[in-house]
Amino acid sequence: TWDVAFITSRDCEKDELHQRAREELQRAVNLGYPGLVAEHRAFFEKFWGNADVEIRGDDLLQQGIRFNMLHLVQAVGRDGRTSIGAKGLSGEGYNGHYFWDTEVYIMPFFLYTNPPLAKNLLMFRFNTLDKARLRAREMSIPTGVMFPWRTISGDECSSFFPAGTAQVHINADICYSIKTYAEATGDQEFMCCYGAEIVFETARAWLHIGTWQSNFFQIHNVTGPDEYSALVDNNFYTNIMAKMNLQFAHDTYKTLQSERPEALQILTAKIGLQPTEEKDWAEAAVRMYLPHDKLHNVHPQDDSFLRKKPWDFENTPRSKYPLLLHFHPLVIYKHRVCKQADLILAHYLLGDQFTLKEKRADFDFYEPLTTHDSSLSTSIFSIVASEVGYHTKAYEYFMSTARTDIDNIHHNVNAGIHTACMGGTWLSVVKGFGGMRVYGNVLHFDPYLPLEWEGYTFQVTFKGARLLVDVSEKSVTYKLIEGRSIRFIHSQQTRVTLKAGKSVQLKLKDKFTDIATLEFDSVIFEMDTFIGQISTEHEEAWMAVINEFLAFRTQRDGCPYAPFTSEEYENTVKDLIVGDDRVHQLKHCLETRNIHLPLGTTFDAPVEHTLCGLANAKRAKFRELVERNGVSVNSHVVNLMKELREEGISLACASYSRNAAWLLDKAGLAHYFAAVIDGHAFAQLGLQGKPRADIFYRAAEAVPTQPRRSVVVVEDMAGYAPDAFRHFKLVVCGSGRSAPGMADKVMTDWSSVTTDEIESWVKLAEECGGSFSLRRSGSSKSMLSTHSASNSEIETAL
Repeated sequence: TWDVAFITSRDCEKDELHQRAREELQRAVNLGYPGLVAEHRAFFEKFWGNADVEIRGDDLLQQGIRFNMLHLVQAVGRDGRTSIGAKGLSGEGYNGHYFWDTEVYIMPFFLYTNPPLAKNLLMFRFNTLDKARLRAREMSIPTGVMFPWRTISGDECSSFFPAGTAQVHINADICYSIKTYAEATGDQEFMCCYGAEIVFETARAWLHIGTWQSNFFQIHNVTGPDEYSALVDNNFYTNIMAKMNLQFAHDTYKTLQSERPEALQILTAKIGLQPTEEKDWAEAAVRMYLPHDKLHNVHPQDDSFLRKKPWDFENTPRSKYPLLLHFHPLVIYKHRVCKQADLILAHYLLGDQFTLKEKRADFDFYEPLTTHDSSLSTSIFSIVASEVGYHTKAYEYFMSTARTDIDNIHHNVNAGIHTACMGGTWLSVVKGFGGMRVYGNVLHFDPYLPLEWEGYTFQVTFKGARLLVDVSEKSVTYKLIEGRSIRFIHSQQTRVTLKAGKSVQLKLKDKFTDIATLEFDSVIFEMDTFIGQISTEHEEAWMAVINEFLAFRTQRDGCPYAPFTSEEYENTVKDLIVGDDRVHQLKHCLETRNIHLPLGTTFDAPVEHTLCGLANAKRAKFRELVERNGVSVNSHVVNLMKELREEGISLACASYSRNAAWLLDKAGLAHYFAAVIDGHAFAQLGLQGKPRADIFYRAAEAVPTQPRRSVVVVEDMAGYAPDAFRHFKLVVCGSGRSAPGMADKVMTDWSSVTTDEIESWVKLAEECGGSFSLRRSGSSKSMLSTHSASNSEIETAL
């Protein structure tokens, strides 16, 4: 037996090479052959234990997918300085270069089966950031990065720029992989130390790559994934991925600003980020140009695609494919023809941005135009075909994907295997047939069984939990193999929560029913439950504005007006029904002094002597005081919000204050909420205030969900009618001001409240009181005791 150690200068300093080689060699000698075999066996037992996909009923496809997974794990970089080549370790095709294939096609396989290996792939991009910065400067991009289209060490190695450097979407592809990693792992340290820098730097570049035209942010002279259309304007895939990149950068900035301000400060100083940049990202994302062509009822792949001459497929013999080997690029570029999935890829990666009707229309239009001359194409068409209901087509595309290399379908395996296609095989099963998606940090499955199979099984690792998914003819079984718990949505609307070692069997394509094992979809927080007391600022603002105005009127009218006092504030303005417009509060105060002002308009400047002008002056003064004093938050409630979001529960904020959105932004919490209904919305929507609870019902609608699937957290129940919240799942009062029977739970200490505990409150409320209306009628069991229910009291369904 010969032992060989291989060490390069990428592993250590040059003067350490011999020493490191000797150390590695000695380790191998000490282990001996049996020890090395044991290491090898242990690694692959763990790998197959986490990653194996079982297909029952087709041995050839089973062989194909395992062959593919083996190649991927053999070829993947493990040190953060290497990635995975387009040809793996099997051939010299593409000279060993890395492409966008890694992030879009290959990384998901490792992310959901072996997250540490996925992290290593992302670390490669971080470790080549400096070269990406230099490349950006070469391309006259003054800030941000431009990642190379093909590389080994971070330098751009592409020699044909129309199908290389022009594919600037690689910046967004890398950002997308970081976003999915963060969603799947919750690895905040990675985001603080590495991920955020990549996300910010890629976002910065888009503002220089794109341009503002006709009040839209547009991106010109680029090439999308389809290399048969080069140097076009507004490639749809590039634009929508750039939009994602910009929005995620803005959201990440806000998250760090709120939760890790020191880390944000360090990063800002390191890359020279300017204070206005994150707002520029958000604006460009909102105004990104994403057209829809009404004539063809599709999203155009780019500005010129629908105007091009159709390719003559009927008179193009099979011997002339792939087209790029038989026709000059300029000939191909003039025609309406696609090499591979382009816009259809956007439907897969950002599926929540499109309706099912739009996906089907685009699929029907682009499928006949696509030659699939790239091995990256068929897996994506298989995934989207599964989603839009074209199951026969999905299976046919999967067949050509799974055995591409083992059967040498493209007749070029002599140059090496196709790692992207291999990753696409796993994607076709898990994200195609299994319908797995992650939208808004929430895991989804929508599985079905191909007619040719008896069943299939795969595993997914998500937020530290490992879930087994076993699909059979009429049902699917979900079993939690590792981890404390996992939550996900089955077939679009059935929410499931699984505890350690538990399983559940559900019907395929099961629609929304009350069997959902998670008892609520959303939590609606009244802002006062987590924003610290700002009553002092309100009082001081009222006092300053009103007294300044009264002093002015005293001087002008020659009639002394009594100053506005703290006692008057306490006895009048403060105790007016919450939700009453601040203009009416001001009017009440002035009319007691026989001063009558015109209403004016909401656009009146603070110096205008109208009710609206003075109200705006009060708001400006209030904000000035808050800016000076800062916004305090209840950290325990905020921690609960973070946990709820991680568990896939949507959050909404309800407040009668017109300052609510501004306060949330100042507190760094705006990004927590799927919906905010504030004083502006209250007025614009014509909602009614107390004793009704319209603002909370509208918040549920905006999430969107149903009140019966929502928990409401209200700071003060005073002023509400006894039945105001009767349609909600659970009502929690955050203070002691609650009439008997109005709230299901009074909670003044949030320090140990968790998602599981809220779920136990919901179940206990139902056990104690039955229907919600009965709990409102003064039943002796209407109020829950303040102690937490034990496991013996509340047993989860699963």
